[in-house]
Amino acid sequence: MKNFLILLCAMLIALTSCNTSPVDKDYKEARSLQKNGQYEVAFNQLAQISIDTDATWQQRCSALFQMSQIEDAVNKDQVAAIKYINKCIEVAAPNEYSFLYAYKGDYSMHYGVPDSAIYYCRKALAMPHDNVVEYVAHYALFNSYEQKGMADSALYHRQLFDEVCKNGKLEAYSSIADDVFYEELQSKIESQNRSEIKYILYFVILAVVVSVLVICFAVKRWRKKKNETNEPLTDLTSILHSAKQIFEQKESYLMLNELRLKEKDLYKSTFANGDMLEKDIFQSFAEANTVLIDKYGLSADELLCCDCSYMGISNNVIAFVSHSSSAAIRKRKERLRYKLSPSHYSVLFES
Repeated sequence: MKNFLILLCAMLIALTSCNTSPVDKDYKEARSLQKNGQYEVAFNQLAQISIDTDATWQQRCSALFQMSQIEDAVNKDQVAAIKYINKCIEVAAPNEYSFLYAYKGDYSMHYGVPDSAIYYCRKALAMPHDNVVEYVAHYALFNSYEQKGMADSALYHRQLFDEVCKNGKLEAYSSIADDVFYEELQSKIESQNRSEIKYILYFVILAVVVSVLVICFAVKRWRKKKNETNEPLTDLTSILHSAKQIFEQKESYLMLNELRLKEKDLYKSTFANGDMLEKDIFQSFAEANTVLIDKYGLSADELLCCDCSYMGISNNVIAFVSHSSSAAIRKRKERLRYKLSPSHYSVLFES
């Protein structure tokens, strides 16, 4: 199996390494100028690529992204930097949105706008994403909550950031130079700056890889179902029960009951109420959340959804607390149905 996967990777590398387009050459030249400190010349060349009708969306997106970095790192112009990120979102494919929203949140954090940073980073984490997105988003969330004086939330995202660094074999943000950090984040987009060739072969390889993954997933699910009948529920049930009792002693529990009564008028409530509720819920359910993170690797939004659902909170109120929408909460619960074991899902969502 290992040799087969190595062969697939070699074929993909061989395919993507040929037929470099003129736009690719211009982009590499612009990046070289940027690295050598010739920012104005590099910026102008990137601007031409961003409007070149012969450029692919990946090339245009990469050029706009580099323009935003120059505006941010060199010109210290946050408005212009975010403007080019927004243009990236206009031309990018949906699977790149999470990366771009995370970087938009990172800009906001560095420029001292924590509420905006929290909004965009949480939005990025709610989408399909990879380690790089978690790397940027959790670091920005850690610093943003710290700016707001929310020490518990800051510590929580710092821990998640450390886990991403550990599991993804990424160096800590503060220990590497900015240029290296930018290169690492850019590798995901730059790897796509090749001519779109030999579609049939790509699809055949993709079909084989997907088939292998489906088989592996099916085997994993089978093993999980085989062993879950012996899964102890007493510990998690007891921890959740204690967490609920702790939360019911907090002042924000009264606020939660008020939100339940005026569910249709939640838009009239301030986001500060939602932030306070989120903080107290995470404090109360800290031990239970640790169990869920260790076993399933759940994100902050997924943990909040589990905690609130266990307490019988409606989708509308959960959406208010998590700055999301009811539709997003329904989708999140559906994903958790397949992510959690049936027994744990039953305890959290059907008790």
